[in-house]
Amino acid sequence: MLLETELTAEQREYGESVNQSAHRLLSLTEDALELSRIEAGHLSIESYKFDLHSALEDIVRIFAPVAKEKGLDLSLDYAADAPRRFVGDAGRIRQVATNLVGNGVKFTSSGYVRVSVTCEALDPRNAKVQISVADSGTGIPGERIGTLFEKFGGASKSTSGKHKGTGIGLAISKRLVEAMGGRILVESERGKGSRFCFELRLPVTGQ
Repeated sequence: MLLETELTAEQREYGESVNQSAHRLLSLTEDALELSRIEAGHLSIESYKFDLHSALEDIVRIFAPVAKEKGLDLSLDYAADAPRRFVGDAGRIRQVATNLVGNGVKFTSSGYVRVSVTCEALDPRNAKVQISVADSGTGIPGERIGTLFEKFGGASKSTSGKHKGTGIGLAISKRLVEAMGGRILVESERGKGSRFCFELRLPVTGQ
């Protein structure tokens, strides 16, 4: 409400800083609560029909303004031979993909963030799909890769010191993917970007 009033440039800068800090605090609180629910065994995985292409398009659209502001090329590459309609927990899949895309945009200062989907195996009823997020960011030191998906193991900052992470998001993502029967992987090299991907086997539906 304050930001919708007439403010001086200095007041607006302070107001936006407060607003951003509040959103970060809310995000951290939600992540901590989610991790607590998971560890307490209260995680529920739902199953319903959804369109994976549309879900990922929405995520790319959400991050597009931030990517544009940073001069990043944010894109979605959905393989032509990959099915689009599945049965599964679209909300959880979106949660994982949102975390990976958000990290990619946050930790990449120039170049690209590319979301891609490939079909690794397909039969009349099921498909093994791989959703990956690759970026041209600073990359991750080899000694840290093994701890990325541990609680607070992903806590980091970029080489510029501008971006900090709590390390909770990746831990939650790993647990969600495993709860859906899949696995999550990372490939990265310092100075050459990173590629996070998760694989899921999902029932295919034509409607």
